[in-house]
Amino acid sequence: MPSWSVHIELGKLCGISNDLMRRICEFIDQLNNPEFHDANRVIIDGYWKKEALLPLIIATYENFGGVGIKALLHHHLLDYAATLAISGKYGYMLRIGRTFRYAENAIKQFLMKVLEGIENDFSPWQRLDDAELAETLIQTDWRAWAPSEDYVEAISFYLDIARAIKQGYPINPQLKQRLDKAKGIFEERINTLRNAINELCNAVTDLKQCIPQILRQLLIECVTKKLKHHHQFGLSKRS
Repeated sequence: MPSWSVHIELGKLCGISNDLMRRICEFIDQLNNPEFHDANRVIIDGYWKKEALLPLIIATYENFGGVGIKALLHHHLLDYAATLAISGKYGYMLRIGRTFRYAENAIKQFLMKVLEGIENDFSPWQRLDDAELAETLIQTDWRAWAPSEDYVEAISFYLDIARAIKQGYPINPQLKQRLDKAKGIFEERINTLRNAINELCNAVTDLKQCIPQILRQLLIECVTKKLKHHHQFGLSKRS
């Protein structure tokens, strides 16, 4: 994987501050908790499963804000590109001068596919009203936006009672008090989610412009590092 210094340098070229990228690297790589290293980066054939990405996006937004989401995607995309660049057929092609551009274009297409998949999954959510957005979330993953079971219970209660009120069912004062409390929890979480999704879509738009411009620099770094490793290994075998 690229070193943190590479992440920081290339992040700067995409408008991400050194300090933020360093903190995002710490957050993603979790050196003190290896089991969480690169957690939720579930990318299969250029598609990032939204059930894995969603809780990661919300946690990032709550800890680092909107620009943190951009830095998070930037880090993961560079890691993904580096994986493609140092192994398999693309790794071989990159080390042969005449096929470098072919491999570069193939890796770029994979990265664009990841970003387009994120855009296709989440941009429609921007047009949903609060209730529709909540229902979509329920079908995706409660844990992504409800930090505890108490939140899940309160939000589920609010949605159920709100539907009953729409259908004309009366509610008593005790139920109304509980409903008001649940509504506050619902609105806080739905606003957080909506803001996170908006920032995610903005980040995808920015990165679709930026990533192709820095990809070659990353690939050259990966190939140089790989060749240096091969050279050192060869020397050690001959000695």
